[in-house]
Amino acid sequence: MNMITQHFNLIEPGPMQLLAGLTLFPLRAKCKDPLTQVKTFDQLNEMGYANAFEHDFGESVTSISVDNTSPYFLLMLDGEGIVGARQNRMVQRSVIIAPHSSQSIPVNCVEEGRWRYTGGANFKKAEFSASAKMRDIKAEYLKEGRQERIQSSMWREISSLEKKLGASSQTGDLDEILKSKEAVSSQEIKEFVRENPCNGFLVFGAGRPFIELFCREDLCEHFVMKSIKAWIADVDEEAFEAEHNPYRALNQLLMSSWSVDESVGAENVYTSDDSNSGRCILLNDTFIHGYYYLPSQSRHSEPNLYI
Repeated sequence: MNMITQHFNLIEPGPMQLLAGLTLFPLRAKCKDPLTQVKTFDQLNEMGYANAFEHDFGESVTSISVDNTSPYFLLMLDGEGIVGARQNRMVQRSVIIAPHSSQSIPVNCVEEGRWRYTGGANFKKAEFSASAKMRDIKAEYLKEGRQERIQSSMWREISSLEKKLGASSQTGDLDEILKSKEAVSSQEIKEFVRENPCNGFLVFGAGRPFIELFCREDLCEHFVMKSIKAWIADVDEEAFEAEHNPYRALNQLLMSSWSVDESVGAENVYTSDDSNSGRCILLNDTFIHGYYYLPSQSRHSEPNLYI
């Protein structure tokens, strides 16, 4: 089953963009049904309709509770950070919480050295996301059904980033590490994203190449604004890609097959069947968000199937 061709009438790469060691291709797409009743945690939290907090029933590093008192579906995106409570976390996988409902969702700690309340009992929105390599590793473990290995791997990756960037955080806080060594300012990132409106990006230079895709431009903007700093932190200046061919990368995505996976909330989940890690979520048979990691690029030719 191919998830992409069923839900998009068009996907095409825009002009190549270079940013702090990254090579990015904006993806312009036409989703067959871009749902408007989905809003992000940040939006609903600011409106007073969404809250995230530690479980009442005991200590848990890898799970939190979320209340959605709004008439909208609440979207929490894979790798998206939240701060506060006893320690900062990231969302382990994309989850959709139905209107007027509560949900326990899987998360991972991104601040190993803190387990205490310092600024309130609830989580707040954050301006960071997990790095591309962290999400790649996490996706592999999710695909293999080895969720118990994710948390320790995330802590190792954060420690490696801290050393690579020459940063310092007493609590091993990913947010603090990324902020301490910013290669690009928040204003530059905002300008870059606003100048490249799109439904997703094809990203080279931050570990394995990957494709990030959304049903709506505003959801893409929301996520990419938080993610670019982490993508840049993953840049390996010694790595070299033989070529950056966006059509070949899109062909791999379009030729991929997908199978149903376990869901957490109201979303339907699919994972890629091939060796390339990918996850997509749908709501009422409508595509919302997906990503797909590719192998390193080679020069052999493939049939052109892009839409």
